[in-house]
Amino acid sequence: MCATRSGTSVTESFDYTQDPSLATFFWRLSHSSAETRGIDTTFHRATEGNVEESLEARRALQLLDTAPLYKVSVVDEVSDETSFYLVSDPFTTSHRSPTGRCTRCFRAYDVQWKKIVLLKDSWRVDGYEAEGETYRALNSKGVRNIPQLVAAGNVSGCPGWTCGDEPFLEPQKRRVHHHYRLVLDTIGHSLTHFDSTWQLVNAILDAMIAHQDALERAQRLHRDISVGNIIITDDSRGMLIDWELSKVLDHKEPRSYEKTGTWQFRSVRLLEADSQNPIEHSAGDDVESFFWVLSWVVGRNASSSMTNNVWANFLRSFDSDVYMKKTMLQSGAPTIEGMKLATPQVKNLLIKLWRHFGGRYGSERF
Repeated sequence: MCATRSGTSVTESFDYTQDPSLATFFWRLSHSSAETRGIDTTFHRATEGNVEESLEARRALQLLDTAPLYKVSVVDEVSDETSFYLVSDPFTTSHRSPTGRCTRCFRAYDVQWKKIVLLKDSWRVDGYEAEGETYRALNSKGVRNIPQLVAAGNVSGCPGWTCGDEPFLEPQKRRVHHHYRLVLDTIGHSLTHFDSTWQLVNAILDAMIAHQDALERAQRLHRDISVGNIIITDDSRGMLIDWELSKVLDHKEPRSYEKTGTWQFRSVRLLEADSQNPIEHSAGDDVESFFWVLSWVVGRNASSSMTNNVWANFLRSFDSDVYMKKTMLQSGAPTIEGMKLATPQVKNLLIKLWRHFGGRYGSERF
């Protein structure tokens, strides 16, 4: 059996009492190095050798004495310099699937500069630009409201850092993944944890400014606008993050056999597309995704007096098929009125936005 981030493959059944392959495998495994056994030696428990460094990290990260502490190295893909970071457990939870990108994000203590940064550990998909390259390009163009890159590079030098390219997988439809780390200067917190609807709306506006800058200054489209890819910083600003699925405008060839974007926030136009009626992802689709993010977060988290049934039906429409989402959008103002939002400014803003995007799909109910 071979289990990787690209999937799991098994051999045909055989009689292990007659075929020595299984016994040979276990003998070789027991005599192999840690790297050969798949242990990531660039991510390990922090030793007690440097007590002062560990204490500084625990204070900066606000960790209990009993919390685990790990030392992680990142080799930058441009400078080839190695930097070190101390982390505890990841604050994200999307890495629990046995396949896929397995993205884990950590609050990290930068040993070199003695400050808190974000460390992102993932298995990037082959065929897409490395996210560090994208951040370098965007930072060099002065794109506003995005984090600054500290370091980024593949986790190489040991077996298994690339998976999905094994010869026995060639007949299969699969993705090739590369183990990758990215360090950014800003962490922020979830868009759903806003202090006020004013802060929420302005955070999304800041993210839209980043999106516009990337288009105009770097000719790059984000292509995955979602609630998880907009953060609120400690100074109440919004930032647009997770550029790993972005694409330069003149790159027309498909990079994957799957669609990009988060289902709940894809535009109706993209959701209606299929292999017989393909549609190119446009800037307008990303802008519509911002609209769906705002609507979803307001409906889910903003103060209101709507009944549990109305609340559940509204959120369910984001997870259902495109027909239910489109019907809700075309229904117009009654949908927003039915939410019974406590803040009239937000209600009026959503009504105006629903008029605009409803008109994109032929709605005249205003």
